[in-house]
Amino acid sequence: MNRLTHIFTLLIGILMLVACEKEIPFKGEVTKPKLVLNGNFSPDSAWNLHLSHSLSIGDTGRLRPVTNGILRIKDENGQVLTTLDHDSEGAYSSAIAKPEIGKTYFVEAEAPGYTTIKANDHVPAPITVTFVDSMTTSFLGEEETISMAG
Repeated sequence: MNRLTHIFTLLIGILMLVACEKEIPFKGEVTKPKLVLNGNFSPDSAWNLHLSHSLSIGDTGRLRPVTNGILRIKDENGQVLTTLDHDSEGAYSSAIAKPEIGKTYFVEAEAPGYTTIKANDHVPAPITVTFVDSMTTSFLGEEETISMAG
């Protein structure tokens, strides 16, 4: 019985070392990469946005930043307020202009070989904090403090 156990264990070990791979052909439409614009903005800092491109489901490439783009910030009337400068690795910024509270901004991003994209958002008024509270809880022997504001 002991010898049978060793042989069985050896067979299981050999089976675990064997790898199987099945390639499933993709018959869907492989789309061309699109520009992807990420960022946040607030009135207390300059514009900072990041431009990269999407990957399709069948793409085996790496997600790379787009470094040759043109990013424009426009007002509600379509007037260009500033054009962002490329810093590094797809990061674009402008030290000249800052967003203002209550205004809506439109961002237009373009780069050679991509379709131009547009987005808009507005800067809300600051939130007034009326109270701050905290409590301490114990979970699995660890104490943790939870803070809440409203």
